[in-house]
Amino acid sequence: MKFPSFSFRFWFVSLAASAILGLSSGSNIAEAQFKVALSPLEKSLVPPRAGARVTDELTIANTSPQALYFSSEIMDWTREISGQQKFVEGGTTPLSCAPWISLNPPQFQLNPGQSIKVRYSIAPPAEITREHRAIIFFTSRPIPMRGKANIVNLVSVRLGAKVFLAPSKTPPSGARISEIIAPAEGDLRLKMQNEGAVSLRAKSAKIEAFDAAGTLVGNGELAAPDAQIHPGDSRELPVKWTQQPPSGKTRFRVVVDYGGLTLAGAENTLDWTPKTLEAPVVEALPER
Repeated sequence: MKFPSFSFRFWFVSLAASAILGLSSGSNIAEAQFKVALSPLEKSLVPPRAGARVTDELTIANTSPQALYFSSEIMDWTREISGQQKFVEGGTTPLSCAPWISLNPPQFQLNPGQSIKVRYSIAPPAEITREHRAIIFFTSRPIPMRGKANIVNLVSVRLGAKVFLAPSKTPPSGARISEIIAPAEGDLRLKMQNEGAVSLRAKSAKIEAFDAAGTLVGNGELAAPDAQIHPGDSRELPVKWTQQPPSGKTRFRVVVDYGGLTLAGAENTLDWTPKTLEAPVVEALPER
């Protein structure tokens, strides 16, 4: 008698409006599919007064052909200067609101076609002067699924919703471009710092390049507009060129709109080297 072998396959689906996991016929799991939706994926709440409790709700819908049992976990999250997110234990970062959050219900089962509203409350122990944040994860109990070669896989779905708690009083906002760098050929990056008390987004930017004579020789925009930057954090924003400047000593002028009352701007002169495009290699065919 041949016993099936087991492997654990964990699918992490976070911050997707509709988490759909479809595995192709080439995978170990034949025709397995999960369809789960979580909304909203991000919510900013403001207490009506200092230290007051705030309540809201999340909706999870299961349109999968199988029932799913979910458990919850509240974690902290940070963002590296590159923009990469990192999830850590709740209550371990300076601006965490994870310990203040309670969920109802924290665990539940969703049958096919069923949805549920999960209410959550945030009860800060005192007045806050800066934005706090956390992420609420919902993870399904692993389901065994038999695939090719008689292999049984354990498949799980994980979704997350970010929550922000802003100060009850209108907080100050502000940002600055701390540095303009060129770490590689053709690669210009802005380091933007959030000096305010709530998260901001670098909505758009005007990037201009001038040669030694002051002539405009290049322009660009943010490669990833609407990048989020949290209070006190810095983020590196890459530039996408509309017209890449030629090589030489180049003065770069940057103006960023982050949705505040003012714009953030900076200038820097660099020894610039554009990225060269490699010509395709064409092999000569032998004569017949």
